[in-house]
Amino acid sequence: MHRIFKKISAPEILWICVISIFHISASHAQDTQVIISNGIYPGIIIQQSDSRTTPKKPPPIITTQKFSEKNFSRLAKSLIFVEGGESKCAINEMDVRTGARKVIYQPKRCFLKLIVRNSKKFIFVYGDAIQEISLSPVLKEGPIIKHPKSTKRKDTSLSEYSYTGYDKKGNLSIVMRSFYLWDDEYSFLYKHRNGKWELVNEKKCNRFEWCGYEELYPKRKSAFFWGKELNPWHEKQAKNPYVTTRKVASIDKGFDGDQVTELTFTFHDKISKLSIFTVIASHSDSSLTMGMMLKVQDKEGFEITDRQTSASLMGRYLIHYDWRYAHELYDLETGEVISELFASSWVYE
Repeated sequence: MHRIFKKISAPEILWICVISIFHISASHAQDTQVIISNGIYPGIIIQQSDSRTTPKKPPPIITTQKFSEKNFSRLAKSLIFVEGGESKCAINEMDVRTGARKVIYQPKRCFLKLIVRNSKKFIFVYGDAIQEISLSPVLKEGPIIKHPKSTKRKDTSLSEYSYTGYDKKGNLSIVMRSFYLWDDEYSFLYKHRNGKWELVNEKKCNRFEWCGYEELYPKRKSAFFWGKELNPWHEKQAKNPYVTTRKVASIDKGFDGDQVTELTFTFHDKISKLSIFTVIASHSDSSLTMGMMLKVQDKEGFEITDRQTSASLMGRYLIHYDWRYAHELYDLETGEVISELFASSWVYE
């Protein structure tokens, strides 16, 4: 009978035992949890796994800049906004550089929406009509114009008001929309010519498409279309004249592309820090703001929101709008907040 096993020496047996114990310990090792507390996010838990089985997270990306007067040229001229409460109708203008604010117009009739063309021209949207207002060179209140009649296509609901604006030639325009099942949308574009509405375009969109008309939106002005580069997490915020450090780090909160972006602001040798949580949207490659926290100078940090929100950062001022719960303006130097904004729009001219 042939020998199946060869004789193993004592040193070889010892070496095999050491290797086996090491392999068993490594395979059964538990992931450790590291709690980070930086004064703004006490208690963020990051999973730290065995480096041989889980790739290491990339190191934080840190950008610094020195103060430059040139960066102030990137700022808007002013912010047009309307507060809630008793002063809901009053239109305010605030200088983005100095913070000085004033009421520039008190309408006779309250409106539901405000469309800002520039600091002197607006559109008021009422329940079933719109009105143009011009403050310069003299006050001019245009006629109240009824919305187009509701339109219907096969299997859609009756159309309803969506938004209004001006086309490239300055024609007053309005978009009406109706819906299919599964939130698919049908939109109708009208232009006001010779005292009446004319239907000039229509299109169908699925639920993940924007069914609007780009030409009607003044770039970076609407509260809903501030522009991607005005998001507080955007890399161009490194050129914000008050930002001295921008730090981006990966975190693990259970979503794809989890990151936290921390901006350090310097105001007359005093420091504020804004931290923004972001994730990658499931239906696109864009980032979504999922929470923000603010620490102003030596005060205790506080949470601005823990929900998905739309946010816009201009110099020292931050606006966040989360559709259902809040529309607020924050002064990042002082921590002052204006709650219950009814409308807001950056103005560049």
